[in-house]
This record gives sequence, C-alpha cells and structure tokens, in this order.
Amino acid sequence: MIEAQDLGQAARARFRRRDRSGRYEVPNRTRIRDVLTRVDPDALDARRWQR
Repeated sequence: MIEAQDLGQAARARFRRRDRSGRYEVPNRTRIRDVLTRVDPDALDARRWQR
C-alpha cells in the first residue's frame, strides 16, 4: 500500500501545503481523518455523478 509519506514532490503538490523550506509536505493521518469525517457522503456521491 502506498502511504502519503511515500509520495514524490509532484504528487505532494496536489495537497498545496509547503513547509518552511518550500518543499511540499503531506498532512498527517489525523488531519486527513478529520477532513474525511466532515465530508457529507451523499454530497460527495452526487458530485461524483456530475462529471
């Protein structure tokens, strides 16, 4: 399984989060979990079908 920490800089750029040195970093597991628990599953499903 690929972990977020295994991603290269190009893939990390999608998170749009840089550290002080300017390199892209990824959010930690807690941050990702917190965001996902706030997502409305029905809204996400509806959005998926609009594409």
